Amino acid sequence: LIATDYNATWVHPELPLGYVPNALRYGTAFSIRDFIRGFDYMQFDGAPRPRFVSYSFQIINEKFRIWLFLYVIPHPSLSLTWIFTLILSPVLLFAFLSRLVRTPLAGWIGVTLYFASPGCLSGIALLFQPAKPLATFFSILCLYCALRISAAIEARGSLSMRAYSVYLFLLCMMFLSFCIDETAWFLYIIIPVLFPGIFTRGDGRPARVMWYISTGAAFSIFVLYLMPRITTALGYGGFEFLKFVTGRKDSFHAENLIYNAWKLTSCQIIFSRSLFGHDIPTAQSAPAGAYQVASWVYAVIFAGCLAWLALRLPRCQRKVCGRYFLAWFLFVVFETMLLTKQGHKTVINSSYYYGALASVFLTIPLAIVLSSSTEGASGMLSKVLFSLIVAASLYNFVFINESWIQEHSRVVFYQEFMQPGELETWGPLDAKVSYDMVRKAWCNRHDKDMLNKMKTSFPLRAYWLFREFEYIR
Repeated sequence: LIATDYNATWVHPELPLGYVPNALRYGTAFSIRDFIRGFDYMQFDGAPRPRFVSYSFQIINEKFRIWLFLYVIPHPSLSLTWIFTLILSPVLLFAFLSRLVRTPLAGWIGVTLYFASPGCLSGIALLFQPAKPLATFFSILCLYCALRISAAIEARGSLSMRAYSVYLFLLCMMFLSFCIDETAWFLYIIIPVLFPGIFTRGDGRPARVMWYISTGAAFSIFVLYLMPRITTALGYGGFEFLKFVTGRKDSFHAENLIYNAWKLTSCQIIFSRSLFGHDIPTAQSAPAGAYQVASWVYAVIFAGCLAWLALRLPRCQRKVCGRYFLAWFLFVVFETMLLTKQGHKTVINSSYYYGALASVFLTIPLAIVLSSSTEGASGMLSKVLFSLIVAASLYNFVFINESWIQEHSRVVFYQEFMQPGELETWGPLDAKVSYDMVRKAWCNRHDKDMLNKMKTSFPLRAYWLFREFEYIR
């Protein structure tokens, strides 16, 4: 339903204003240059961030959109990342949870919670950089591979050739994910925490540890020594990653950690709009006072019920569940430190886009707990909590998404890129966008005068449509 609503799906203004012209600088045809230009970091982020795979994917994705829209009516947020968000990530998450908890019920619960989370739905509603959806997929893939390897060691005491190939595949996927988004670096920290048996049990432990350490060392060498030479040789300038990382002096604040932990959790379990209004001035916020107190009371009761169910888990499952709750908390710490280093004071408003991976790390322990009881009072409580989480996630997503749309529809995002007087050619900022409007514009895409007249009925956030029409021949 979200994907079919042209007023709820949207394009981040940075794309049509900067990324689209950059991606299509050398034409709309696919070529090997698309992969080479993934190293042109300054044109994408303006800073030496090692997201080369993401940059190349962004070029290919934009060319795919232009090619597709030659034949079908444009859609605001349609992206190749939908393949990962809607198909590959859920399938892997189901397989992971079913194997972890040893019941398909955990897989179904986890996939449902994932689909309802703002982290997942933001990848459908918003077209922006592909880094976060791709990092989410690769994170789930690496967790699944690590689980299979850990299970093989536990069952046999060593790794067969097939299992060892899975281990090497895991390391390769980790390295690749490090070149997609910085949030994927968290995998290097958390896999030894979640699967210590890979490095402490069975024959061949020293070799596995050596390979794992070598992966982190290889990425460091790649970024610090090889990348500056590659980007310089390609004419993109030196890649001063170390200077970028150590250049900022922003310090870590404990209040940011508490704030982020609350936001990343509450956006999936508490029916509240006021939680987000403080960060986004244009967001509609509910009255404070009694409503806010009720939210806190609800959160305490909810946490108590969840804790009661967790304590009823068998000891082995309780230990596993605790590790994944720890993984979620460590991710919040990691994300807080990462974004604070980039200069953000209030760093995460919810799991929408920037905190998308947090939805996965929160979904896993919730699925373990909620799938543990199916009968009696505990089974009924599990069903109630599951229903409340799904309902709260969907309810909150609607308002978070609308807040993001309002915030990024402001004139300030567009005016510096437009010619004098061009702003006056657009319709009201609060005008709606519909499928029929886009279809009519697409049918007249070759008539420039007609398109200019039609702009007066479109809000400024539909700028993406007319920008992409410039490349559709």
